[in-house]
Amino acid sequence: MLSPVNQGPCDGVQARNAALIRESERKLREERAHQDVPKEWVLQHKPVEPFCIASPKGTAWAMAIETISHGGVTEVEWRLVHVDTHGKEVAWEGESGPFRETCCSPMNMATGFQSVDIDDDGEPEIIYTFIQEGVEGGRSTSQKVFTFKEGEVRPMSLPFMGFLKDVDGDGRLDLWLIHDEEDRMDCPGYAWERVTAPSFWARGLPGGIFSVTDPVAVEHARKICPTRPIRIVQKKGNWIDDEATAKNALCARAWGRSVLEITTELRKGCKDFEPRQECEEVAQKRPRECRHLAVILSWVERLPVFSLPP
Repeated sequence: MLSPVNQGPCDGVQARNAALIRESERKLREERAHQDVPKEWVLQHKPVEPFCIASPKGTAWAMAIETISHGGVTEVEWRLVHVDTHGKEVAWEGESGPFRETCCSPMNMATGFQSVDIDDDGEPEIIYTFIQEGVEGGRSTSQKVFTFKEGEVRPMSLPFMGFLKDVDGDGRLDLWLIHDEEDRMDCPGYAWERVTAPSFWARGLPGGIFSVTDPVAVEHARKICPTRPIRIVQKKGNWIDDEATAKNALCARAWGRSVLEITTELRKGCKDFEPRQECEEVAQKRPRECRHLAVILSWVERLPVFSLPP
């Protein structure tokens, strides 16, 4: 894992970023002096913290700021760039254009930048977390991974949807399959409810391989799911226990049941969450209602089968 530095391939992009930040700060001071910016807007001003991470071979990954604007919030547009040993920059030209960071509500924030050679080709990849939070609540966290191949910046293809993390402490990143979400509950306003289930992981191996058949990953899955679930839909009293049902569904998948079989059993055993007329009614449970059925089904669809012994 490499650390941000302020020399070599970072010089050019950091100098441009610093100039843009200084100009932005100057304009904001003028607006404050002329009282063009309401007090609450000033409180939501967030200093920009660009990054540049150089590698031992003389290349770097960096944030190249394009614009900084102040309105109801501070908004920063930036592109991810790879810098070669000659200072040439190549940017990620995604369909959505530059990344937009917004402070403070709504909030889009990139954090946790790290550069790691995942596939052992000598050229580090860039990894960071992107957090999004809406005005009326609801928070999502995703991880972005980019690589530099054949002169292009491109998203790195991973076999499963998850987060890269050294789970077993062997110094190599594993693919952590996390099951923890805030689910939007259907009502006239905004209501959110968290649903969680056990997490699994695919072990990172040399060459950028992530294995669900590796003994260490299988042992972890076996601890979560020691036996094949007899039934998936679990009740607690008169109501369906969503978290126990989610765990049963995931364990059934880990043991090798097909997505179709699990989906059929879930839909047979419980109903979708019914919209509420008032958001205050969201917390009131109803018979046979799986409050987070869509989330559970999405987890089942992306979970791989582990080699669990019979």
